Amino acid sequence: VAAYDGAMALPALPVGPVRQRTAVVMGVLWLVFTTLMVAIFLTGGGGDLWVIGALLLVGALGYVLLLRPSLTLAKEGLLIVNPFREVRVPWHLVEELRTYWSLQVGTPAGRQTVWALSASRHQTRAGMRRKLYADPQDVESVAQLIGAVQDSQDGPHLQDGPHLQDGRDRTDQLGEVVVAWSPLSVGLVGIPLVLLLAGLLT
Repeated sequence: VAAYDGAMALPALPVGPVRQRTAVVMGVLWLVFTTLMVAIFLTGGGGDLWVIGALLLVGALGYVLLLRPSLTLAKEGLLIVNPFREVRVPWHLVEELRTYWSLQVGTPAGRQTVWALSASRHQTRAGMRRKLYADPQDVESVAQLIGAVQDSQDGPHLQDGPHLQDGRDRTDQLGEVVVAWSPLSVGLVGIPLVLLLAGLLT
């Protein structure tokens, strides 16, 4: 995402997937460390099932929590990829943006948190004083870019739409905000967890 001062043309969509560099670096290091530990354990003749399960679980969590989350600004709307769920929000259903601890998108189906973009209170307040889109990983900058792109879209914004308070997977009454579980993430975490529990119980 290039620097943007409001006078320049908006970047062409799609933009992203956007991830914070710190999370990507930590995720890669996490996976490398886990891989080395598994290799050391297996070459050392270790065979305890619970240890293998625990190491695989640590590696899976590193991917799911740090590398998987992302945000894409597509032509149709926002694609929010969180650790275990994916949320698709059309532009006209983006009602509100908050950037206190993380980027949160208000929709008729409830508020959706973007795991890929988080910030400390200090970082967020500093970002709110900026007038430029300086960094694609800056929470406030991305929020401003989303608002600018939404303003450029045709069609009305729903400001007073009904909100559903339950946390279940659902499509809102307009059938346009889609929340879906990720079978890949569930499997990556679930299988090592089963191995860990099986090893501890045997």
